[in-house]
Amino acid sequence: MDWHLIKNDPTYEINRLLAHEVVQNNPEAVNFYLKNIGFPIIRHIESSITHYDITAEYYMFLSYPYDTEQERACWHRVELYKGINCLLSTYTSNISCRHFCKEVNKEKKKKAKEGDLLEFVDYESLLRCEETPDDSDNIQIRCVREAYKMLNERDRMVLQCLIIKNMSALEAFPVLAPFISPRPKEGLTSEEVKMSWTNKQRQDAMSLLKGRALDRLQINFKQNTKKL
Repeated sequence: MDWHLIKNDPTYEINRLLAHEVVQNNPEAVNFYLKNIGFPIIRHIESSITHYDITAEYYMFLSYPYDTEQERACWHRVELYKGINCLLSTYTSNISCRHFCKEVNKEKKKKAKEGDLLEFVDYESLLRCEETPDDSDNIQIRCVREAYKMLNERDRMVLQCLIIKNMSALEAFPVLAPFISPRPKEGLTSEEVKMSWTNKQRQDAMSLLKGRALDRLQINFKQNTKKL
């Protein structure tokens, strides 16, 4: 079947057939669906909505759920396509954009509450994590210090640059850039894609790194307080 015919399909019959074959995990149909239909959608979402690589998340979103017994993707969202007044590409774009818009909005709300991430951890305690331990340190400072030590190198570096040293996102980007690996695209390597980012994209990347590092610090902190 020449799946390219889906673009000129007034009755949507070929579009429905493609959706059916994807649900059946026909390799040719799945490859066409992910590559010819999916890549332009992914590029659009990455450039206008998320500003980060969503390739794996996009596949998981559409192929969900996964039948572990049959060892096959079930493609529930593709199965819902009815082919009524809508191409499969349009349907896929609409549901994918809605999904990732929701995910980005969740992340924005999370960032807006960044001060609440350190529910029991204040920034003053975090600033002392790089200092030599002192007998006068209270329990909270000791717990924060231990939580900080538990972080991996990337998260410690992120907090060191963006909070402890209070560097701006653009100042910190050259230092933290090695910890970021965007997906290569349009003939550019991952490094070239990263270096071509706008200041807004660089700031968003730094904000994402900071939020994740604070999340992990909070988790570690709570683990330490439970031990007391």
